Amino acid sequence: MGRFLVATTVCVLTIGCTAGDKGSGPAESPAPVAVTVTVTVTKNPHNPFSRILDVSAPEGTILQVVHTMGSTPPQGPGEILVLGLAAGMTHSLEIVADGLLAKTVEVTTDPLPAGWPTCEVEGELVEQEVVCTNGKSAEGKVYHCVDKAGRPVWSLRHPDGVSIVTVRSLPDGGFAAVGASSSLVAFFNARGERTAEYVHTWFSGKTRFDHHTIDMHEVIAIAEGKWAGAVAFLTATIDTIDGEELLAPGIIVMDPQTGAVLWDWLAHGQLGDGTPIDPAIDFTRDGSFGQQEDTEGDVLHANALLHRLYPDGHEELWLSLRHQDWIISINPETDGVNWRLGVDGDFEGPDVAWFHQQHAPEVRVQDGETRLLIFDNGVYHPGKTGESRVVELAIDEEAMTVEHVAEVGGFYAFGAGDADLLHDGERLQFVVGWDEPTKIVEVSWPDGEELWRMTCDGGVLYRVNSFPNIYDRAWWYDVER
Repeated sequence: MGRFLVATTVCVLTIGCTAGDKGSGPAESPAPVAVTVTVTVTKNPHNPFSRILDVSAPEGTILQVVHTMGSTPPQGPGEILVLGLAAGMTHSLEIVADGLLAKTVEVTTDPLPAGWPTCEVEGELVEQEVVCTNGKSAEGKVYHCVDKAGRPVWSLRHPDGVSIVTVRSLPDGGFAAVGASSSLVAFFNARGERTAEYVHTWFSGKTRFDHHTIDMHEVIAIAEGKWAGAVAFLTATIDTIDGEELLAPGIIVMDPQTGAVLWDWLAHGQLGDGTPIDPAIDFTRDGSFGQQEDTEGDVLHANALLHRLYPDGHEELWLSLRHQDWIISINPETDGVNWRLGVDGDFEGPDVAWFHQQHAPEVRVQDGETRLLIFDNGVYHPGKTGESRVVELAIDEEAMTVEHVAEVGGFYAFGAGDADLLHDGERLQFVVGWDEPTKIVEVSWPDGEELWRMTCDGGVLYRVNSFPNIYDRAWWYDVER
């Protein structure tokens, strides 16, 4: 999926037209005439905010459907998937053939189901942009997108009612999801139809390390490097150390088409020896989470994963360890830890750069400088109580230094949380999902002026993603990250 422009003409008619003064002057050539198309509309059984148009046209015709939420990718005659149709409305769908309007079809959608949670919106409305999150309940059973007016325009459900706490839009227009109620990674196509899923037992005997369960906190797509086209997700495994059970995270990189394991890693390393895979991971270190009475043997608690491809061709995986207040860099060639970013880690920096109980780091390169955006929950932050923030840091991996760039605060979330720099690079969107009510806020960046806010009733929101429009969800993979 990408960005598509629809050609326009001064005169667009299905029966042709001429321009100019018919009574005098040289005759002008007739304007182009749109081809004749026939259209059949059917409901998408996997999504109530979508329709499938079967468009017949002469061979070689390039077709698009244009409506208020954007335009479909150019394609030939056949089935066209239309997305972003808000409930309880009549939508005008323009079928454009070779750049000319050929036909307009009106589609009326059913009202929202009874009991669908509502959201209140205030602030600036940007046409066509959509905001997607993991649902309106702690179970995460519905991944959905709304427009900037707060109207639902897309939803994704597992057909068996499995929770899908973390959902990632894939470059091909589909989705990958991991959930809490079942230990699995599931894949969906652009229609919202489940196409494949793999439970944790699928990977038994296919990996170097033991992975007891698939973790609900993260799944990512890898768009470049030796694993281009793969997905990676977190796992969790228990080992018994000094008579106590200790939970530690793992990573699996897999081919979503075949289920083949391309690489895996486990913080425990091989089970039974009581030592981590690298001494840089300290099972005796509690981080700020140690101030909580019961850590339940979860002294690391991974909650996010990033893939990095460097100009020299080497690759790294960055892993967020919430209970250590660290982000660590893992070398896939050696399984070793390159560095630990955070308080008492391997970087030098001001105290304002250190984060506590963080979520959802995002990395990008700006003017050759590595920037890291973090939702810093601030839990058990020394000297502070009840203060969260979104903070951007500049990371120098050669000098091993970190600088504070910008931040926005004024809220608190004990858990969950996400922040993304939007496609224009000038706005930041973040979710305060562990609060009542939950809210998604958009601010200008880096000055932090609030532009838009959506407040929703019910449950925890874990992650949020924003897209230029419902058809352009691949923008995330088109920028340098």
